[in-house]
Amino acid sequence: LSKKLQLIGEVVGEDSGLSQLLGLLVGKMSEMYSSGRRQERQLADRGESLLEYEEEIASLTAELCSKTDEYGRDLLRLYESLASSETEAQQLKFEADRRRRDEEEARRRFIKAEASLQALQVEHAELQQAAEDAVDAWRGGERRKESLVESILSVAEEVRTGRGGRGGGRDGSSMLLRGYIAAVEGGESMSAIDVSLLLKERDELRAAEKRRRTIMAKSRERYETQIQELERRLWKEVNARAELQGICEKLHASERAALRESQRLREMWKTEQENRRVLPPGGAGA
Repeated sequence: LSKKLQLIGEVVGEDSGLSQLLGLLVGKMSEMYSSGRRQERQLADRGESLLEYEEEIASLTAELCSKTDEYGRDLLRLYESLASSETEAQQLKFEADRRRRDEEEARRRFIKAEASLQALQVEHAELQQAAEDAVDAWRGGERRKESLVESILSVAEEVRTGRGGRGGGRDGSSMLLRGYIAAVEGGESMSAIDVSLLLKERDELRAAEKRRRTIMAKSRERYETQIQELERRLWKEVNARAELQGICEKLHASERAALRESQRLREMWKTEQENRRVLPPGGAGA
């Protein structure tokens, strides 16, 4: 451009008007050239800034996509956790209902067992009273029989030695005693009176008493065993009831925790939806 202007200046020569016009033209062209250079530098700077902006936008877009994918995976996990929590809550509720039914059934069994225990205690008391009455009656009869046996033996001994009389034997109430006295009065020897029968009868009475005591002891032991078994069952029912109560409380606590977790997951899901709605259009387009 300088060479062309120099050539034009040589052609114009000494013409002052053309020289002035040429100077103005050269100044204007220099100014335009300088302005163009400035604009070019500005455009270059803006181009570099634009490239930097594009790179930053691309980086932000990649980061946004990565975060979106990560949020999507997190949201999917949250959905799965929410579904699992709801399923677990349903299972816990079903288990709580089942435990509640078991508790009611245990309560009914407890009431029934308690009523059975009371009835058994009443029956045991009645049987014990009847046994004591029977023992008293039997002991009275045993004393009377032993007294009668001793009287027979005493009279028989008196008859044998000749110290007894007819009246003493006939005043006795035992047919066996009268038979013995009649035999002695009839001239029979003392050996005809089988004193061993009296001793045998006494031994039989004592053996019967021993058997009766054994039967009463076994009956008492059996009833006491039944009562202890019922008491153990009652305590077992009480412990089971307490255990069921604790399990129900734990289930209720787990159900409340599951509901709180479900509410938290729903809030996180709502927040994620709101965050997605407020994303910038440029980022979403990129």
